[in-house]
Amino acid sequence: PYSAKTFFESGMDITCYPLNVTTKCKLYEKEIERVYAIENPAVKNVANMMRVWIESNNPSGELKRYPTMHDPLCMIGVTKPEVCSYEQMEVKVITEEGQDFGKTKRLSGGALMKIATEVNVDAFFEGYFTALEKIMIK
Repeated sequence: PYSAKTFFESGMDITCYPLNVTTKCKLYEKEIERVYAIENPAVKNVANMMRVWIESNNPSGELKRYPTMHDPLCMIGVTKPEVCSYEQMEVKVITEEGQDFGKTKRLSGGALMKIATEVNVDAFFEGYFTALEKIMIK
């Protein structure tokens, strides 16, 4: 939390993609199969890592937990900001001891930043798969 606080208070132009937005971007069966179908060595490596994650997080074999695209949403959001809706908010990272220690909260007097509030999941996946299909191996 101390590093996050320092970063948030740096004065840089920051855009955040909070968990309540990124968790809407999950790879369900249809998307998982689409990743597996991409014929590219780099994507195959990612697909193999994803398979290990899926198997270890679903030991019964029944899919109940799905990969969430936290980082990919941030990357797509940078290149295609229109996939999300945003609000300017004042945000603080709580570093005082107590039950809120380490949490990031919308609080008056905090650092002003752009926060994603909604995501167009279809537009996200369009950008995500376009990026995956364009990966070049040299």
